[in-house]
Amino acid sequence: MHAVLNWLWQGCIVALALFAMLHLLERARAQVRYVVCWVAQLFVIALPVVAFLEPSPGQPGPLPRVPVAGLHLDRSEHSPADLHDLARLDVRASH
Repeated sequence: MHAVLNWLWQGCIVALALFAMLHLLERARAQVRYVVCWVAQLFVIALPVVAFLEPSPGQPGPLPRVPVAGLHLDRSEHSPADLHDLARLDVRASH
């Protein structure tokens, strides 16, 4: 799926470049414009092949847990609601 999405935006860039080239070559011979269109089409067709040949970065690993320095909790100072919020944050951080 990643390759298809990359191919779509890269193909749009090639199409915009082709549009600009054809605008610049407006007074050129039809044969020149024809060759430019074919080169752009072949380039768009080659984009997925190039993406397939690139080495993949692999699967991302888990994020490291970073300790929070200076966090000392005295449970007597906090209400049960505060402790519940803190526990919820700790669960989110551990995933």
